[in-house]
Amino acid sequence: MQPVTESNGYVERFTLGEGDLCFAVKDTLDIAGFPTRAGCPALAANPPAEQHAGVVKTLLGQGCILTGKTTLHELAFGVTGINPWSGTPVNPHFPELIPGGSSSGSAAVVASGEVDFALGTDTGGSVRMPPPAAGSSV
Repeated sequence: MQPVTESNGYVERFTLGEGDLCFAVKDTLDIAGFPTRAGCPALAANPPAEQHAGVVKTLLGQGCILTGKTTLHELAFGVTGINPWSGTPVNPHFPELIPGGSSSGSAAVVASGEVDFALGTDTGGSVRMPPPAAGSSV
């Protein structure tokens, strides 16, 4: 089985910033001008964020390129990464297996080589579980 080069790990793709390193962020972090939905249909009508999360602002200020927001297990509360509403990313190295969660999209876009790094959040393993499942590192 060949690794995939596109993970379907994004819920929104866009380009912000200029620089050498590309990154993506889990859809629990605010990006000015984009709604934060946390993979939850109840948050579908959220208004766009008015400002970037602090870490995003810092990375953009240091010359990184933001490529989009990534999918996640609904409300970051689960370990599979499966999300029928916002989409479940393909596990790039093991497409027949789950991507792991909750930061499934962030791990998938890194493992597929779509970005240099991605931001996730960790409540109960949400950052620590997806990378090994997707064949990347924390």
